Amino acid sequence: VLARDLRRRGFVVELGYGGNMKKRMQRANKVRARAAIILGEDELSRSAAAVRDLDSGEQAEIALDRLEAHLDRFR
Repeated sequence: VLARDLRRRGFVVELGYGGNMKKRMQRANKVRARAAIILGEDELSRSAAAVRDLDSGEQAEIALDRLEAHLDRFR
């Protein structure tokens, strides 16, 4: 549902379920993504997602209901 909603707002979303986190981050860098959303069981239990800025390397936990607004800064 989250991926669909983000795509409807014009974001390009690629889902990566397999492989280790390092390989998934390398893939995101390879396709020149500006941000990566990390959404695991821990994040879901807090109704949040970790958002990593792939330019600066900074990572913040963002409430799911504020995620789309937060991602607007990467446009």
